[in-house]
Amino acid sequence: MNYKYLYIVFLLVITSHVYSQKRITDTIYVNNLLDSCKLILKKNNDSVVILAKKALEISGNLNFTNGKINSYYYLAESNQFSGNYNESKAFYLQALEICQDNNLNKKKEIYNRLGWLCVLMSDYGAAVSYADKVIDNPVSTESDKAIAYNTKASAFTYIGNNKTALELYFLALKIHENQNYEKGIGYTYNNIAAIYFNQKDYENAYIYFKKTEKILIQVKDFYQISSIKNNIGAIFLRTKQYDSAQIYFDKALEHAIALENTTEHARIESNLGLLFIEKKQLDFAVPHLNEALRLYQKLGNKTGLSISYLVYGTYFSKTGNFKKAIEYAKLAFNEAVTSESKNEEAEALRNLAEYSAKLGLTSDAYNYLTKYQTLSDSLLNSELLQTTENMRMVYETEKHENQIAILSANEKIKDSEIYRKKIIIYVLSFAFVIIAILGVILFIFNRNIKQAYTKLVEKNIEELKINSEQKFEKKALTEKELTEKELLISENLEKILEEEKIYTNENLNLDDLAKLLNTNRAILSKIINQKYNCNFNSFINQYRVKEVCKLLNQNKHENLTIEGIAKSVGFANRATFNSSFKKFVGVTPSFYIASLTK
Repeated sequence: MNYKYLYIVFLLVITSHVYSQKRITDTIYVNNLLDSCKLILKKNNDSVVILAKKALEISGNLNFTNGKINSYYYLAESNQFSGNYNESKAFYLQALEICQDNNLNKKKEIYNRLGWLCVLMSDYGAAVSYADKVIDNPVSTESDKAIAYNTKASAFTYIGNNKTALELYFLALKIHENQNYEKGIGYTYNNIAAIYFNQKDYENAYIYFKKTEKILIQVKDFYQISSIKNNIGAIFLRTKQYDSAQIYFDKALEHAIALENTTEHARIESNLGLLFIEKKQLDFAVPHLNEALRLYQKLGNKTGLSISYLVYGTYFSKTGNFKKAIEYAKLAFNEAVTSESKNEEAEALRNLAEYSAKLGLTSDAYNYLTKYQTLSDSLLNSELLQTTENMRMVYETEKHENQIAILSANEKIKDSEIYRKKIIIYVLSFAFVIIAILGVILFIFNRNIKQAYTKLVEKNIEELKINSEQKFEKKALTEKELTEKELLISENLEKILEEEKIYTNENLNLDDLAKLLNTNRAILSKIINQKYNCNFNSFINQYRVKEVCKLLNQNKHENLTIEGIAKSVGFANRATFNSSFKKFVGVTPSFYIASLTK
């Protein structure tokens, strides 16, 4: 027997076993990395990229197909949530490329993600195509199809086909309701609300947005909360309820920045710019318009760019610079045409007609107006086409006897027309008398209420002047949880704020303050949270508001505007100042100032 060959075989078996064990270990490691990506997605996208790239490297060495697919998938997801849409799409396509034909489950998942990404990128034709791939996929579940219906409907919404969009949304809603999938129901409610918003049916839009907000809070899906609050703010903006709009936009912006939701951040900045334009506070509008444009350019979102340029055009028209307004309206039109965003295209044409007329460019104004009317008619006709067809079919299938009955009923209506008109005249006369009486009663009632309210406000303002100082002295009952060193830091903190008034520096941040106190941001943040029961920004803004109250009570505000007062104590903008003052004092700055002059 040849022991030499037996020894070689033995070594090969041992080597193969060791290699297979190492491969299994490495495969488990890859899966653990990808599970970590799933856990921290949306929370720390930079870390997701690092983990996914490591998983991709190991999967490549192992030729581990599923590992490579999922690594590309999470790289795409993290880039999408960070607003890097082009990079995200490239990673999705790489994942799709190495999916085997028999891996239909993963394919339809990627198709669904690609479809929504294309909506965000204003590539609506591609979005519909990817959604159809999911709908036609034999392994797609009803839930998968519901997501695809939502994506497809969103694309139709942006290209102006609201009727088809609504039909698809209600298909998705029916599936989610049958499966009792609350998050899906919430998302679909949001999309339906957007249709009503586009049709200027703000009452129904508000109802559906509030339904969405309630559901998302219940399921703790805070990533989309900024979108909902932004949408509700937009309703208040359109209905000229500016204070309510400001409150919702500020809350939405806080959520969007905290969760790095770049798309929503851009929309909110654009809406804030429009809000300040509507309020004729043009200087406050510019920073928001610039930031919105920057974010939309980063995202490559052509519909967003079109909207941003439209708002810029509105801004320049308010300043009387109609040449510049026309320039931006043309930019908006070009982006809308490229992205097939019919609603924005129509608005751009309408604005071009208006701005041209202001400059006396009659011929241009007429041409733009003609194009606008043609496009508006086509949008209207596309929505009424199916309804008209249904009416025609009903008409053609009516039996002859029914037609005769209708004609007979019409004759009876004509005979009773004179009698009906007399009744209407009597009713209107009686209603006029009742309205007049009610008007007098309401006038007296409102006058009495106004007098009582005025006295109540004066009393509240006096109490506010006395007690406003106390609002800034409230502390949480958690000082016993702080160490002696931390209590000493808190004493130094109060001393440096009260004596040196460093809070008047609008660029002051947690790191700078920690350095001044010879500590680090973690300890300082803990002290502020536990002793004062608030975060850093709220803590500093309390001192700023307190300083404003002192200035106002000492009559040092007479030569300053509200913006000047806000700047002098460290507020970067009037919006933050107003919301902080209202939060800590209970009334708006202008109301407080007015009370001091009485």
